[in-house]
Amino acid sequence: MRIGFEKPVGSHADVKELEYISALHQTGLTIRKNGSIEADDIVALLHSRFGLEVKKEAIEDEVLVDLAGDPKNIPTHVLDLRQAIAILLIPHLLRCLKERDPDDQIASIVDEIRSSFLNATLSAESEHETSASIMITKAFVTDLLAHCDEMDVSEELVEQMVEVAGGEGVEFNTETFLKALTQDLEGYNLEWESRLSTTYMDILGARPPIPMGREGGLVRRSSSVFLRKSATNKSQMSASTTTYSNVKKDAAEKQPADCAKTLTGAEFTYADAEEEPDLREELAMKANKVLTIPGIDNTADLYGSQTFVVLQWCAFMILFVAFVYGGEGDGNIETKCDPDKFGCKVGNAILNWLGIFAQLVVLGGLFFMFTSIANSSFLPHSWISIARVLIGMVAVFVFCVMPEFSDVDTWFFSTSWDTQNQLFLLFGVSAVGVGALLLILQLQTLVRLLVPYNTLQQNETLRRWLEPGILKKDLNTKRAATWKTNKMVENALSLHRTKKSDADQSTDGGGISISSTRRSGVTGQAMFNFLATAHHTEKTGSMIWAWKGFFTGSICYEEGVWFHSRLLASALVQVMVIIVTVTIFAIAVIDVQNAYAVARGEIIYCGSSGCYGGDVDYLYNETTGNWTEVDKPSLKELLNQSVAEAFQEATAEERAEFITEIEAVVFEASGVNVSSPTLEAYYQDGIVGSATKWFVENAAEEDVTFGIAIGFVFSIFSTFWILFGYTPSFVFNVMKFRYGVVPSLYSSDFQLYRNAPDHATIVFGMAFWAQLFTSFLAFLIPGLVAFILVWDETKDQVQGVLAQLVGIAATLLLKILVMLGLRRLLLAGFYRRNLAPANALFLVLECWNVALSAGFLVARTAIFVLCSIFYLGRIDTPFLAPGVDRFDLLPNLFLDRAPVFYRKDLLQHEAHRHPYIDRLAALYLLKLNLGPSFATRAGSCWRLIFSIQLMPWVRRYKVHHDTDEVGAEDDEEERQAPPSKNRGKTLRESVLEEEVMKLRAQTAELKAKMEKMSSQRVLETGDSNVKNELVEEDVVKAEEDFVANEDDVRKSPKHTETDASSTAEEVRVSSPKKKKRKKPTETETSVRAEAGVTSPSMDRRDAPGRLSTMRSTEKPHKKSEEDEGALAEGQYFV
Repeated sequence: MRIGFEKPVGSHADVKELEYISALHQTGLTIRKNGSIEADDIVALLHSRFGLEVKKEAIEDEVLVDLAGDPKNIPTHVLDLRQAIAILLIPHLLRCLKERDPDDQIASIVDEIRSSFLNATLSAESEHETSASIMITKAFVTDLLAHCDEMDVSEELVEQMVEVAGGEGVEFNTETFLKALTQDLEGYNLEWESRLSTTYMDILGARPPIPMGREGGLVRRSSSVFLRKSATNKSQMSASTTTYSNVKKDAAEKQPADCAKTLTGAEFTYADAEEEPDLREELAMKANKVLTIPGIDNTADLYGSQTFVVLQWCAFMILFVAFVYGGEGDGNIETKCDPDKFGCKVGNAILNWLGIFAQLVVLGGLFFMFTSIANSSFLPHSWISIARVLIGMVAVFVFCVMPEFSDVDTWFFSTSWDTQNQLFLLFGVSAVGVGALLLILQLQTLVRLLVPYNTLQQNETLRRWLEPGILKKDLNTKRAATWKTNKMVENALSLHRTKKSDADQSTDGGGISISSTRRSGVTGQAMFNFLATAHHTEKTGSMIWAWKGFFTGSICYEEGVWFHSRLLASALVQVMVIIVTVTIFAIAVIDVQNAYAVARGEIIYCGSSGCYGGDVDYLYNETTGNWTEVDKPSLKELLNQSVAEAFQEATAEERAEFITEIEAVVFEASGVNVSSPTLEAYYQDGIVGSATKWFVENAAEEDVTFGIAIGFVFSIFSTFWILFGYTPSFVFNVMKFRYGVVPSLYSSDFQLYRNAPDHATIVFGMAFWAQLFTSFLAFLIPGLVAFILVWDETKDQVQGVLAQLVGIAATLLLKILVMLGLRRLLLAGFYRRNLAPANALFLVLECWNVALSAGFLVARTAIFVLCSIFYLGRIDTPFLAPGVDRFDLLPNLFLDRAPVFYRKDLLQHEAHRHPYIDRLAALYLLKLNLGPSFATRAGSCWRLIFSIQLMPWVRRYKVHHDTDEVGAEDDEEERQAPPSKNRGKTLRESVLEEEVMKLRAQTAELKAKMEKMSSQRVLETGDSNVKNELVEEDVVKAEEDFVANEDDVRKSPKHTETDASSTAEEVRVSSPKKKKRKKPTETETSVRAEAGVTSPSMDRRDAPGRLSTMRSTEKPHKKSEEDEGALAEGQYFV
């Protein structure tokens, strides 16, 4: 079984995961390919995740405008992936402000971004590139937004952004930038990420059920450990343009006072622990709390103890098998009709399945509702909570313990079964054992409610024993969100690194060799490295790695994989099947021995009239000695047919009554008295029948035992193979979706997973029966084959077939050995070295293979049968090939639907519990709870700028909207298209807009410089034509070529995502063919040499910051005359 796979690395993996998040978050009828998130999607998430019914208007006004940082003059009320990244980075930015360290990654990226802004928005004169100070002005902020593709920005928003950064005239540096990024985030508490609590408790200020203790209590690792754990090779970080001086010494003084309180958590207060926290007044006006019933929530997993839920499902399965299916009251309903007619059989079958439906629904509903009444993540310390726990304990006792010690026999529910049936006795005892475990967990909850909160805070041992399991899982999810965002920043930083020499190369944490060609600015270098590493992959995962991560918990607090209750319950019932399988085989061996004892005529009963053997013929001969030839067949038919039919489904009372009738017939016919115990001794032989009797007489006991042993080995192997592969397969299914190995946002198949989410409810039952069926088939087929190999009746024929197979195998081996040498001599790839010998060889082989191909078909059949047996129970893995499991006429119909249902269940839990979605939901709720005081629109715009500069490749996910109502339909169609077909930019286009702006600034600068040099030359030579020729033929011509280059790209087809992920060598394009120019004169050459220009064509490969491998499809932002004048006069500088 191969479960590892090739995955993208670095930022490419992060981009795929963000696309996956968008596909999960959307709730529309179809997936919007541009990755946008709308108000309805957020409303659905908060409702399903927290049980809050939020008004759509509140989401549009506060979340999609303020929290998202929509800079448009008329808000679009849509959250794109750029803005989602900015929201996810909020805790990371706060941590940067708190843990100020010169070696911290955020310190480097802030300076690099500042340098990128300078190179992108200011004049390219060398004296102003890094040394000049920049003042924050409205024009500067407008340029920053334009650099991030935000053109239509309101004047009011620009003024707010200037005010957030410190006001007009403040120097733009790292300190002011950090202040602009974090000054409106004082409502977020970093301690939440290391607190044993749920997200809902954090946001509403609820006191956790278990105190943290003086030293952090149950949080074994601080968040800083996780932040720094993934940081590798920090020494490879490139030196920032501006270094920090005495940052550690001045950090406390420069940190804003209002943020310091929040970061330390000094002003954080808990809600009253005696009642569930109410919604704040700010949030209560926008949302209503709805009924959730957390104890039975198996989608968002809002219960308190996951172990309790898993044991509940295990107990329910035992109750079904033991008391519903195995009891004498089997629930069958029969109508008064002729049972021999097909219509009557169909009607009875329908009624029987309706009866099973009623049994399971009523029994399951009562069982789960009452036993889980106290299984909530938040149980306030009150008498009501204590009463709920006591009700749950009584329910567990009634459903799991009492049936074993009571005698109830109804069609609906029966606790009576045959005491000789050892299997059902085992299930009855198991129900008592599982019930005892459930009572222990209920007792644990009761003790937690009775022990005072202060006592728990002082006693660490008691606190650890009483902690709710679900809180640990929530804590791991919060930690994973921190770990993943930190890793996302690291991956982006690795692409921002630059080198001194073109010959140098760097390798990031994922083993990626990054081209060191120097590009202009940090953003250009990052984009070049991003494209150059698009095809880099690495093999990830193994079964050992998955199990190790599961038991150590690292896969939970790093990757954030949520092992939901349905998955764990399915694994537990698979263990139950293994136990049942072993029990059945043990009983089968005993039955085989008894059957042979009866068949051999051993004495099994001795009555008052003598001892009788176990053979029907023996009874026949003993009782028909003086019968006529007419009477003898009558008794034999009665013994071999009537007894078998009557005893097959007969109860003890019916059996006794029928035996009495047989006694009368036998006594009247022959005068021989045969007691009822004697006839009962022939019960098994009567059921077996004459065919089975012949089989037992002609098959040795050793042969049958050998077949059972082989079947037992295969059966146990198959069940363990499914069990040990189930959990790792779940992990890698999750990883494949996150890394884009299984497409999500742009895949039509992902839409099918979103349809009919109720199909996930079939997974648990399917896991049980699939394991059971696999165990049976793995026993039957190999065991039957093994028996046929040793049975005297078939041994000769089978040996002949085996001899033929061995002959074919030996011939194939000979062919392989001969062909190893001939292939080297005669063949080279798809070509032939020597034509005649190769043609002759092919002819010989083709004639020979007419017979040999039969062996291949036999092997193929055997492989298909074995794979079908072992993969029947693997509901987590598609067995049929992609082109086989679906029809063109019915593209939405899967022949093998089990993996589809399994993935629906997986994706449902991912949509609620993915670390990124959990963090987004927390910040949505926090924004609604705190209102305007948290995450203002201006601050969010600063964070949007930061995220775009950190990861410039996400520019392509910008969503463009038309504000006209007339174009609403066209706009909707545009939003449904993928980014490559949208009016948003591809990866290439977004980078080249920056390059366009830089080249135009360089052209304007060169034009002014050459005009000045030409004027000086005119004064010296008196030749007025020199100036015109130089300016118009070199500078103007260069600009025309660049515009022509743009037009050529604009007329070409839009770049697809595959184009954007090409390497630098693959995307290299040549410039349009230029017109032939006349040879420059000596005067022109001398002027160009003084101006620093070596050729009229202005080799753009030597221009600073020119990416010669790419072209843009959109015109750059054209500055106004006032801005151009301000730029020329250096108004941004002091």
